[in-house]
Amino acid sequence: MSILATWYVDKVLAGAGFVTLVFDFRGCGESEGSFGGYHAALVSEQRNVKSLMLVAPAIYKDGWWNITPESIEETRRNIYREIDNIDSTKVFKSLEKYGGNLLIIEHEHDEIIPKHITHAYYDHTVHAIKRKLKVIKDAPHALHDEKLRNESNKLTIDWFIETL
Repeated sequence: MSILATWYVDKVLAGAGFVTLVFDFRGCGESEGSFGGYHAALVSEQRNVKSLMLVAPAIYKDGWWNITPESIEETRRNIYREIDNIDSTKVFKSLEKYGGNLLIIEHEHDEIIPKHITHAYYDHTVHAIKRKLKVIKDAPHALHDEKLRNESNKLTIDWFIETL
């Protein structure tokens, strides 16, 4: 079974017997975040994805495809609050067609991704077989705390064992 994973769950999933693929975009390597959840949601429209897990997924304007990640990062803290008409973005149109299983993990004290973005990912996945929204209490956006990271890893492994 292969899974598209983020760097911090890769070793945990591999230890549970899953084959994972980790990718990072230029300008995002070893950073506090990546475009992973956003792109995984887009891929779900192009590929038969049986189970999807998104952790604190961000949203980007459709027009940002022609600019570099570095230029987005400069204004990152306010960027997610300034996107209008999120319902019509590519990512939510993709999720409206997704018919697999979806787990969204929200970080309770996320200083980067507003809750309405996380909830919009969940709300737009109307055709999912099974969907869950889990909140990691006291968690900021970046899970540097080992206890919080372990909680996220456990949710991830349990989800994939349950749905794959």
